[in-house]
Amino acid sequence: MEKQLAKNPAMQKALDKCSKAKMGLVAMKTLAEGTNIPAKYDVFTKAGLNKRQAALKAIWADDRIHSIVSEMVNLDHISQNCAAAKSKIT
Repeated sequence: MEKQLAKNPAMQKALDKCSKAKMGLVAMKTLAEGTNIPAKYDVFTKAGLNKRQAALKAIWADDRIHSIVSEMVNLDHISQNCAAAKSKIT
């Protein structure tokens, strides 16, 4: 399987089928060492968000995804995630 799942056609087709079937989808391993680069990631990094924030915003921008499981091991991660959620950048 292609390392970057977000760019894998089979994965995209599966996400589309799940969405069409109205299945709720949860994104996990959203910050997995750059292996799951969401489609709009570059848009958000160019807008000034850091890597963590850009990954989250890019996933939230995908209407097929309903929730994210994001590892937060310190208060800085929590602050960054909250800042990303509050960001008006779309």
